Amino acid sequence: MPRMIKRALSRISPKTRVTALTLLAAVAVGVGVAWVVANATQPATSEEPDPVPDFSQRPLTPLGVPTLLPTRIPLEEWPDCRAPRDEVPGPGLPPLPCHYEGSEPPPGTIPTASAEERPAAIASTQNVPKGWEVYDNPMFRYTFALPADWYANMRPEGGEFAVFDPNEMAFFENGEDREGGVVMFFSAGLPSVRLSEADAERLDTPNAEFGGYDGVIWEDPDSVGLGVARVMVFAFLKDGVVFRGRINFGEGYTEADVATVRQILATITPY
Repeated sequence: MPRMIKRALSRISPKTRVTALTLLAAVAVGVGVAWVVANATQPATSEEPDPVPDFSQRPLTPLGVPTLLPTRIPLEEWPDCRAPRDEVPGPGLPPLPCHYEGSEPPPGTIPTASAEERPAAIASTQNVPKGWEVYDNPMFRYTFALPADWYANMRPEGGEFAVFDPNEMAFFENGEDREGGVVMFFSAGLPSVRLSEADAERLDTPNAEFGGYDGVIWEDPDSVGLGVARVMVFAFLKDGVVFRGRINFGEGYTEADVATVRQILATITPY
């Protein structure tokens, strides 16, 4: 399998890597998995991607990440999105997320933050290392911080988003295929949709804290493979909504990458 295709597959949940078409299994546990598997036998293409991918001409996953592979699923049959799937904010940048309904709770579930709450929340973000930039996700009502050279493709209104480290950004900027690379996918939803029985049991024995809310961080070895060398998952509950994320570490990642990810998670501060 060409390395570029492995890189493409490293950007999606390994549960759906046989189709390389969707991040559905990564962001909506148990939703649509059978349908995806049923389409896994579609013939693949041998065409190599362009050296510098033209994202405007390639299908996108529900989280707004290019598949880099042609899709045989008609767009009208893809999971519902509340925003366009193909918006690229600028050259060399990942596409914006599409507000995929499986990655966000129904509208109105999370109360809208007031104009006064947001500045206060940004100012009170916890555990921010010097030089990091603070971000606000008003739809999910939490802030977080990233190193200056990391990138979040979050829309101004917030909601589902992804975070890319410099190695991953090099791929978007010029097609450079670096070792390692970290992609973090952030989502939210109702517990009945987003929590499996195993996840609920994990939350009963929290091992982490997210801005005063008990949560859990765990490893997902079953999702390792095809360019993804390690997978971490986190989750916490607030006001009847489960907030969670999946972190994919590319082959060649370092323990420094893991430490940085844990620092990022420690800055998540709900408000």
